[in-house]
Amino acid sequence: MNKKRQFLHRSLAKCAFFIALAATASLAVLCEVARGQTRSLPGVQQIAARPDSWDDDGGLFEPPLQRAAYGTPIYPLAHTPSELDRPLLEFDPLGDSFESADPPGSKSGIFQSVRASETFLPQPNFNDLGLNEWGLSATFGFPLPTRQSPLLITPAYQQTLLDGPRLSDLPANVYDVTVQFLWMHQLTDRWGIQLGVTPGVHSDFERDNSDSLRIAGRGIGIYQWREDLKLVLGVVFLDRNDVSLLPAAGIIWTPHEDVRWELVVPRPRVAWRFSCEDCVEQWAYFAGEFGGGEWAIVRASGASDVATYRDFRLLAGLELKPQGAYGLHLNFEFGYVFARELEYASVTPDVSLDDTTVVRLTLSY
Repeated sequence: MNKKRQFLHRSLAKCAFFIALAATASLAVLCEVARGQTRSLPGVQQIAARPDSWDDDGGLFEPPLQRAAYGTPIYPLAHTPSELDRPLLEFDPLGDSFESADPPGSKSGIFQSVRASETFLPQPNFNDLGLNEWGLSATFGFPLPTRQSPLLITPAYQQTLLDGPRLSDLPANVYDVTVQFLWMHQLTDRWGIQLGVTPGVHSDFERDNSDSLRIAGRGIGIYQWREDLKLVLGVVFLDRNDVSLLPAAGIIWTPHEDVRWELVVPRPRVAWRFSCEDCVEQWAYFAGEFGGGEWAIVRASGASDVATYRDFRLLAGLELKPQGAYGLHLNFEFGYVFARELEYASVTPDVSLDDTTVVRLTLSY
């Protein structure tokens, strides 16, 4: 891969993303000044007890919009350390990422949630690549400037154990250490925004390297078209050599309280609630996911390099979640992984990998 071309593409993507981020933030400030910090919108009831948008799994959230006079509050999407491995509204819309619709509401106080996950992709054959990922994160909420416009801060740690391929000198372990800053704000009774920045170090920790530092982010707008339909439009910035920017666009359709269509790329999901007993909701769902990661590594020769892995996933899942803000939240997913690629920033040839399966277990509180 051409390093100069990669640097140019990533620089242009960064400039475009942060210009869009600054423009959206400026629009939010202008709208807030125009309507006044303490004045309620006509025909809208304030949700005073708590913001309806703090996602227990740290994925992509919808802003804490107020409750329209005719209907339901704007709930977050289900669940992308990547921006895409958890439901977008996640990459985490989008993703981290991020990895099921969380219950509306938040815990009292600063601490909001703690989350642990285990993801396993078996090695399909002797000379292929298998991955075993485990991660831990915690989310803390702060009013900025109010509880209805919260800033969520999520430090996260993930270790990935690499199994093969035998013909490559990948390290045995790579690591992702990130801190996500996510701000949600209501512009009008129908428009809301979500702005996030996630600086992180992605490396084998064998050598200090500027390539290990990446700054991911997202800028998402959500529009309440009607009571059962929301429109989503924005971008997810990954700051990776293979993919710098991804669109975050689609619709969220809830024709029934037991059915939810989250047709939002890059992590679409369709969910059905089949049980709601003893304060626990049980959901089954199908989802798509753009997976992978990028790490600065040291090759066997001692040379520094950057390895990028990506894949696409079709998932089936089961979700158990409490109806309130407190309780254990469980996700179990399994699926098929295809279009797997391993690339290097150096002249090392890229590697096409065989298809495999994936199993993921996520617990949060």
